[in-house]
Amino acid sequence: MESHICQRCGAAVTKRGATYVCAYCRATYEDDAEERATVTLQGLLDGIKIERLSAARKKLYDAAHAQYPSKDVVIDAANAVLAIYPDDALAKVYLYSHEEPAYRLAELLPSLKLTKPEADDVLSWVTRSLTAELVGPIHDFAERHYRDQELTAAMTRIEEEANKLFEGVYIPSLPRDVFLAYSSADMPQVIHILNLLEENGFTAFAAFRNLRHGKGAAGDYWSSLKEAMEACACFVYISSKHSRAATCDALKREIPHLTVHLPKKPRIEFLLEDYDDRTPFLVKNTLKKAFPDQEYCRDEEDLLLRIQSILEGAPSPEEPAPAAQAAASPAAAQQAPAAPVIEEDEDRPEETPRDHFEIEGDVLKRYRGKDETVVIPAGIKIIAKDAFVNFSGSPVKRIYIPNGVTRIEEMAFYHCDQLKEVRFPPTLEFMGKLAFGYCRRLTEVVLPGLIREISAEAFRECTQVKTVKCAAKRIGERAFRECASLRTVDLGEGTKIIEESVFNHCGQLASLHLPDSLQEIGNGAFARCEFALSEVRLPKSLKTLGQDCFSFCNALKRIEIPGSVETIESGAFSCCDSLEDVVIHEGTTFIGQVAFGSCRSLKHVTLPSTVTSIGPNAFNGNRATITCPNEKIKATVQQSVKHWDHHFTLVVG
Repeated sequence: MESHICQRCGAAVTKRGATYVCAYCRATYEDDAEERATVTLQGLLDGIKIERLSAARKKLYDAAHAQYPSKDVVIDAANAVLAIYPDDALAKVYLYSHEEPAYRLAELLPSLKLTKPEADDVLSWVTRSLTAELVGPIHDFAERHYRDQELTAAMTRIEEEANKLFEGVYIPSLPRDVFLAYSSADMPQVIHILNLLEENGFTAFAAFRNLRHGKGAAGDYWSSLKEAMEACACFVYISSKHSRAATCDALKREIPHLTVHLPKKPRIEFLLEDYDDRTPFLVKNTLKKAFPDQEYCRDEEDLLLRIQSILEGAPSPEEPAPAAQAAASPAAAQQAPAAPVIEEDEDRPEETPRDHFEIEGDVLKRYRGKDETVVIPAGIKIIAKDAFVNFSGSPVKRIYIPNGVTRIEEMAFYHCDQLKEVRFPPTLEFMGKLAFGYCRRLTEVVLPGLIREISAEAFRECTQVKTVKCAAKRIGERAFRECASLRTVDLGEGTKIIEESVFNHCGQLASLHLPDSLQEIGNGAFARCEFALSEVRLPKSLKTLGQDCFSFCNALKRIEIPGSVETIESGAFSCCDSLEDVVIHEGTTFIGQVAFGSCRSLKHVTLPSTVTSIGPNAFNGNRATITCPNEKIKATVQQSVKHWDHHFTLVVG
């Protein structure tokens, strides 16, 4: 054999006795293993130069082992390797890991048989960017590739990362008390302050802990930081000669974003060390704008008191309405509530003067005022597109919409940063796209029974909304996506369709009522309602469960699927980490691929006799006992197992 290349990084290897050693990444291979691997490669490449593959692998290794790997660079490098050698296992791992959900990677991992250096790379890559659907497969991967102390260390590492994942550590939009801005050169002090805050009962966001530094982090890092800044109640800048350096990201990006886009965000400058004459004027001026007329905070006790004062001055969470409390109980969940009734508010303030508006006939075209409370004049039927949009910072906090208004058009109240309360009229029929999108202080959405349609993204990222009540016939895609504080969803009779990703990433959702009129739950509709949704009652009117519709609902413990649902689409309940019991009633005919995959707590599944087709790996990644009504159904389940280790048990009864 003339050519020897490292299977891990593509560099040349040198033979030392019975072992090959890579001069680039220091991987070692036993003689026979390297001989077999290289000979196989030469046979498969059919004359393509080994040098091209070696160079491509080396680029992939460098891209994947960078301190902050770039998603695009890693994908390009992986594709370059696969273009030469389509069966390269490591390149597939790096490429598939950027898909969400990472089903292809979950299917690939159990089939891999790698050398020790390659296994180390896969374990490192997957654990630092772990997702729920990969927890089971990476456990199996570690069991096959490690032994004794190495296996124990690998399992500990996987468990630690999985715990962070399921506790919401990596969700930047999760509401927290404090956002910490700092220089990495002050890391010991930053860690001390973070521990101090949490020991005293405050929740905090620190990028080194709460942002992933794995796959794609470089591409998403800044947008995730902005999300976190907006979600936290106050901003604490750890000020030192390092964080005041012109090259520090905290100074270059976070402080300007705070000053321009979050001017009313409470903030504290905590001094680790005093300013001196060497601090540049531009830096001093930037910080003076960010912290006007504020005294520095130097003492830790003072820091805690200031944060407590800020939080006590913030609006307190509203108590759930009696109807919401009742809906939280199993008995009340069986009773479908009537559509919300909204009556004219007798105590509303006087109408806002008409000269504060631009009105054409019965259409409100534009609001021109500076009022905190706006009472729209009577006679208006339509609130036009962009009517209240104010990207420089709208002062409006409360809006009263009069009886007679039937339509709120696209982006009418988009990004009204201070808006907390909206009184909707009983005559409202239509809500346009992004009508209230990104109104991050709005706390409640109660819509009237006449409303027919809530368009796409109408309330997207209203991160303080806690309660949603409506009976719209159709709720458009992503209408309430990423409402991070949402706790209660009460859908009344009349709602028929919940479209794609409507309540996706509503991590705190705890109480959900679905009406008996509901026919369709779209793809990803409740995906990643991760932390509190322990119970869901599916109505007997339901016909369609879309792809990934309840995936990653990690608090969900039991699900009963009525016979009216003919098709359970792929991934519908995948990666529900606490799901223990699944009952599928007579009538269901198709269960899609990975429909209940990676539900690692699953214990019992009951299948109906009506099932005729089960997609690949529908029940893989768990240790459940699957009860089949007859041998035919048992055989159908067995045929669904494709290229993935499984541990479930099949019984007929």
